[in-house]
Amino acid sequence: MSVTLITPPAQEPVSLAEAKLSVRVAHGEEDDFIRMLIGASREAVEAHTGLALVSRRVRERRDCWRADTPHTALLALAPVSQIEAVRVSDSFGVRQTLSAESYGLDGSGTRARLHFTAGLPIPATSFDGLEVEYVCGFG
Repeated sequence: MSVTLITPPAQEPVSLAEAKLSVRVAHGEEDDFIRMLIGASREAVEAHTGLALVSRRVRERRDCWRADTPHTALLALAPVSQIEAVRVSDSFGVRQTLSAESYGLDGSGTRARLHFTAGLPIPATSFDGLEVEYVCGFG
């Protein structure tokens, strides 16, 4: 499984001014370093929790679904506010976009889920045959 960032977060959950106040830095000589620490801290928390702290658009690719029921697939990040596309590879390796009517989103919890009305679609290729583009994050 891989998650690729399509649209990065517009801002960090903590501003530079808030971080500088917290670490008691009044000058601007360390601003770039502090910005880097803010981003690295956010990424570490997100990797540990599976929660996207700030909104961004991602593309998740995988070989098979992480399923918790026969009709439900788990996504890597949460919360999910919008599904942009769900694609499944055909026998020629071409990703076919599923109609939005064939699935529903339960994205508000700590485990975002796609519910498929006719069961989980199975890719015809065994490697990287599933792709979901979605918007995730708390805001």
